[in-house]
Amino acid sequence: MNIISLFSGRELATLAWVLILLIWVLHKKETRKAILQVLKSATKKSLLAVQVLFIDYVALSVYLLWHFGFWEFSLLKDTILWTFGFAYVLLVSINNIKEYSDFTGILKNAIKWTIIIEFLVAFYSFSFAVEFFILIPVLTLLAVVQAFTDVKKEHQTVYELSKQVSAIISISIFCIIIYKTFNSLDFLLTISNLKAFILPIILTFLFFPFIYLLKLFMVYENLFGRLNVFVRDKELRRNIKMWVFKISTFNLSRVSNISKQIVKLNLYHNSNWKKDIREISRTLKS
Repeated sequence: MNIISLFSGRELATLAWVLILLIWVLHKKETRKAILQVLKSATKKSLLAVQVLFIDYVALSVYLLWHFGFWEFSLLKDTILWTFGFAYVLLVSINNIKEYSDFTGILKNAIKWTIIIEFLVAFYSFSFAVEFFILIPVLTLLAVVQAFTDVKKEHQTVYELSKQVSAIISISIFCIIIYKTFNSLDFLLTISNLKAFILPIILTFLFFPFIYLLKLFMVYENLFGRLNVFVRDKELRRNIKMWVFKISTFNLSRVSNISKQIVKLNLYHNSNWKKDIREISRTLKS
């Protein structure tokens, strides 16, 4: 099967515009330097290790789905979009995750991503020429205009006009998608499309342990780093770390609470530090 045939006209047009933009950006000396600085930061040992683990974990998840007969080559495009779309965005915004309950919102976003992008919007697209020369440039231009005119009152008329035009185009595209959906139900309701529909949700569920353990590791690392600064006594520091792990283990909320509040405790002159740490581990966040 030809890999290019897996991608829609919209996706190929988007990729073409991204490549054009990348070439234009790399052509400028100032932006090349900025990109090199970003790449240097991204290739630091700690960040590089996380990204390698991320790719390896996704590859393992895909292998397991293939091993049990779910994943097939036709799902490659959907896997790539999920990996470098939803999953990677979640990875780089991991600091927004504070406790276990935040994963409910992640799941909702995954379902929203699936229904709106993976299934409806990405399933139907216009020809490459229409997407490349008309839709993507026009919608991108309108988005840029809205971004620049939203903050200034004197440009409110332009902002409102661009917003209305964007809404009209979006509604028109959505109506066309709905029309095609109801006129192609036999083609749409296939095993292959069903797999494409639920694949991002399954991958998100499989991704939960990785992102949870990574966040847990980061919080522990931050907490233990604070202890290394504020507690000079090596034996006391080791005992505190062991106690924190004993009462928290894999409970993200507890470790986060301790990390935020442990500096308030007078650990050197407090014989009840075990009790106090246990208490702050159970403190509800406001």
